[in-house]
Amino acid sequence: PTLLQVWCDQLGIGREKLLHTFAETANMSAVNVPHILDVNLRAGRIKPGDRLLLFAPGAGMHLAAMLWQV
Repeated sequence: PTLLQVWCDQLGIGREKLLHTFAETANMSAVNVPHILDVNLRAGRIKPGDRLLLFAPGAGMHLAAMLWQV
């Protein structure tokens, strides 16, 4: 499994809820979070009331994360 899938499993979040664009864009570093929000908002996969766990892994042990409710 990918690192994203492992994190979903450890957090008890169904893998079907994982939104990402790695297949299309690979890792764009800090741009991943706004890009994924834009792509999925336009596609209608993010709706009012949804809770989003946004995280951006970086080089080494760096990681940024936030929990939002739309």
